Amino acid sequence: AANVTLSGNINVGGTAQALASPGAISLPTPITHLPADATGGTLTLNQGTTGQVKYITMVATSGGSYTLSANIAGSGTVTFDHVGDTAQLLFTSTKWYVVGGTANVTY
Repeated sequence: AANVTLSGNINVGGTAQALASPGAISLPTPITHLPADATGGTLTLNQGTTGQVKYITMVATSGGSYTLSANIAGSGTVTFDHVGDTAQLLFTSTKWYVVGGTANVTY
């Protein structure tokens, strides 16, 4: 395969998914925003396709936290509890791998 050289900004297209409450994270939408919620809750993320990248960002909080553990490699749990918490996930080998971000990850 040939190498790809990028210069300038890389823009991830489309409108971000804005969750109104805890629940399912959209697979076709590359970016998901987590809302303010006083109680937080559990997020779900189904299996993706090999090489798929997903970005999740907590854009507001009213004191609640969100957890994501479904399909995370190593039986991990990703916790979002502060504005600015982020997770960059890569889907490969039937699981989502946390490859970056500021959200708390425990195994």
